[in-house]
Amino acid sequence: MLVATTSVVVSGLTLATDGPADAWKPPTHLFAVEAALQDALDGEVTIDPVDGSAPVTVPVDPTIRAALEAHPEAYRAGTAGPDAYPDILFGQGQIHPDTRTHNDDPDPSTHRSTDAAYSTEWLSYLWKQAWKPIPNEDERLRRIAFALGYMGGHANGDTWAHTWINEMAGGVFPDFTDLENSDISVRHVLIEGYVDKHRPGADAEPSTTYDMAAPLDFVGDTLVLSDFARSHSSSPIYDYFFEKQAALQVDVAARDFDLDHTNCLSIDPDCYKQHETLHVDTATGPQDVPVTWWKCVGATVGCAPDPTDVVEPFDHLISSYEHAWITDIDDGLRAWPAVSEAIGRQLFSGGEPDAAQVQAALKDWVLNHLLSMMGLPDFVGEGIYSASEFIGKIVSFVTSTIADIVGPITDALRDEFPEVAALIDKVDELVTKAKDDVVDALVDVADDLFGVIVTAALGFTDLNPAVRDALDKDDDGKINPSEALDVFANPEEFLSNEALFPPDQFPGGIRAKLDAAMHLSPGVDDDENNVFRDYDPDLFKPLRDTTTMAKLAMLGPEGLNTLVRTLAGRHGDSSGLTDLYATYAPAVGDVPAAGWPVDNNVMLGWHKSLDAEYQWRTSSPRDGRSYGLGTMWLFEDCVARESVMRSLFHSPVEGVDAFADDGDPASTLTDTVGATTTLGIVSGATAVRDGTTYVGADTRIGTTTTDNYFPTSKLTVRTSVTPEGEPAAYGPAGPAEPTPFGLTGADGEYVVRAQAKDGCGTAGAADARTLVLDATGPSVAISSPVDGATYATDAKPAVTVAISDDGSGVASSTATLDGAPIVLDGTIDAFLLEPGLHTVDVTATDAIGNPTVRSVTFRVRATAASLLANVDRASAAGLITDPKVYQGMRDSLVAAQRSHAAGRHATEWNQLSAFVNKTQAQLGKGIDATTGRRFIAFAEDLIAARG
Repeated sequence: MLVATTSVVVSGLTLATDGPADAWKPPTHLFAVEAALQDALDGEVTIDPVDGSAPVTVPVDPTIRAALEAHPEAYRAGTAGPDAYPDILFGQGQIHPDTRTHNDDPDPSTHRSTDAAYSTEWLSYLWKQAWKPIPNEDERLRRIAFALGYMGGHANGDTWAHTWINEMAGGVFPDFTDLENSDISVRHVLIEGYVDKHRPGADAEPSTTYDMAAPLDFVGDTLVLSDFARSHSSSPIYDYFFEKQAALQVDVAARDFDLDHTNCLSIDPDCYKQHETLHVDTATGPQDVPVTWWKCVGATVGCAPDPTDVVEPFDHLISSYEHAWITDIDDGLRAWPAVSEAIGRQLFSGGEPDAAQVQAALKDWVLNHLLSMMGLPDFVGEGIYSASEFIGKIVSFVTSTIADIVGPITDALRDEFPEVAALIDKVDELVTKAKDDVVDALVDVADDLFGVIVTAALGFTDLNPAVRDALDKDDDGKINPSEALDVFANPEEFLSNEALFPPDQFPGGIRAKLDAAMHLSPGVDDDENNVFRDYDPDLFKPLRDTTTMAKLAMLGPEGLNTLVRTLAGRHGDSSGLTDLYATYAPAVGDVPAAGWPVDNNVMLGWHKSLDAEYQWRTSSPRDGRSYGLGTMWLFEDCVARESVMRSLFHSPVEGVDAFADDGDPASTLTDTVGATTTLGIVSGATAVRDGTTYVGADTRIGTTTTDNYFPTSKLTVRTSVTPEGEPAAYGPAGPAEPTPFGLTGADGEYVVRAQAKDGCGTAGAADARTLVLDATGPSVAISSPVDGATYATDAKPAVTVAISDDGSGVASSTATLDGAPIVLDGTIDAFLLEPGLHTVDVTATDAIGNPTVRSVTFRVRATAASLLANVDRASAAGLITDPKVYQGMRDSLVAAQRSHAAGRHATEWNQLSAFVNKTQAQLGKGIDATTGRRFIAFAEDLIAARG
């Protein structure tokens, strides 16, 4: 403290410390997570899915279990979160909102890159600092329990509750730069209060109470005094003291330097002026402080001292005073969370707020800390100011220093935050008050401080007139603390007020809508006697979601990964899934990974704003803004989104699918391997020639698709068929077992590709096969017999055929003459044929089975000469057995041949007729009947042709 110790005792005022906790009635935040706390104390939690599937029991993180067993009171205190720690004003202005982008404001001028942070950065910093090794392991566990409550209790509850309440209240809770929407903040407070009225046991007698106590020094050091807190926030009250502290640190550094250095006389030839720069670490960052002094350099007997450089008797005292003042500012800021805890006990206990308790704590803090923080010396009794000349000089120094430091800051704050600047003005005025007014002024300061905290922190400033009038019961034109507390205590009185809930925005009234969402039992509440129906924690969706997430927050990374695999295993083979959560807490924004082991947690790394909604997504279905960083892995991972998020959590708002892919597609984190598919021939002919596979038009190609996790019903396949050398051209994806398909188009080489996707849309490597479509039979060319030719009856034309195939190759070839098989590359004996037309058919088939049929037609017609040759052959073959018959037949044909040669065709035809008669007469006697009849046909055909 400054100079002396404080011994003034104000009746009834005691400062809350880190000692035994008071009994604190549970607000809804605590009620929602108390079940999780009790479940975890045996070392495991049982999680009930909302989809009706079997519960899952998972071990609690060992360190978290130890922390909860040792300090459940710290966990419960943590559930109050930024509503109470470090104080409600700072929590509402700096930790709850996204101060980086002003809740994703489309106006970039509202965004800040300095003195700002996402909510998740605060959570990450608090969590990592809580795990930091310290000599007192029990204290470390206490800090971990508190930080877990801060994240897994409060931030968790805000996630689900605000998603629901924002829908009910018509918007996100506004921060201090958005007070034109402060009507929304009033609706938020009313709805939250009304919900708490229906908390089971809220109106029970006696009320349920729990031991609660935060590690207040840790809270102050981490959320107020740390470099992170100072560089990522812009709190008018804290900044005021930090600026004052920095100015003191600069002044004391220069003063101490002067005290440590004695100037030599400047006219001494060995006395030189020295310019140095002091590097001072101040509360607002490093500062360079220039100093000068006269130094004796090179003198053998020294230099003459500067007679004017005399240390005043008070200089050392002033230096000591400034050092103590700097320390007092730290002590006061470190003690401030205790005051906020006292406020939180009243505002967020679920019971009737007692303003007197809050004012008592504030007055105690003002008396024991604020005076010293402002630079007043500690006093014993009221006569301290006139005790000595020394005290008078100190007071003079302090008041002048305050004026130099505070003036510019107060002017800047007055425009930005009138309520806080006015408070600071009053405190500054206190410094100059006479000693008899000090104690009386303390009461005014505490009352004003209470008013700022209760009204400004809750957004009850700058209300539109109609809303202000609805809350202003004493009609004094402003909302005083007791009126603000009345909103907490009796929210049901305001729900029907049309200024607060305009009918055009809230058709049908807000109360009925709230009752339906809470699934209240039939009937009505008894407002007059303060008796309200209880909601069912299992049916009230955002509350059940909060309880479930609180249990998940108690799991370590191993437990989270086990949970994911267990639930995913109900939908597929989860044995091949990779871990979703790394072992240690990752870097988050400006908060690096810790230099000591810090277990990862489900609540780390994804909230832009606790005030907002749908933070597990990158965009809100309600207003399209982004309140999440896209790193809530249970939602971000495709497998976990379906198997965990949809299994464990309700969509908080009726009619809104909170886990839909629309605008927020899932990523592949646990299942990084896509589905595989293999092409194969399922039916039809194939042939392999020189390493090339040939298929026909009727050949059918199919796919076989598998995945390491998803069943076949969740897989899709797309195919591409393109000519060789052209890029793939996939069609739309279809079922993993598509109808087999074939190749179409011109014969040639095609590349067939198939690619499968799993249920996450992850594509595996494409399978490709090069196939040659061979839908054309072999080439067949018949050069003999010649198509259309006429062959004499003694002719023996060769069967000459050229067969080739550029595709799968010739597999077979056959030939027929008038339907009877003949030998390819053989001859046709016209002697054995009937006169007239004859057809040779050649059929060639390739390896695929494509046939080609080619035909030629020729005529057989006798001449007198060919008939003569035929008779000679028949006689030689024993087909004419009677020599006389043979000679007679031959004589007729020789005569006919001569007549033909002489051009006497009529005679020729008569002679041929005689041949026919002779042959006819000898059928079956001197001549073979079959042969004879063929000869008759030959001759008659020749006569008919007039050949």
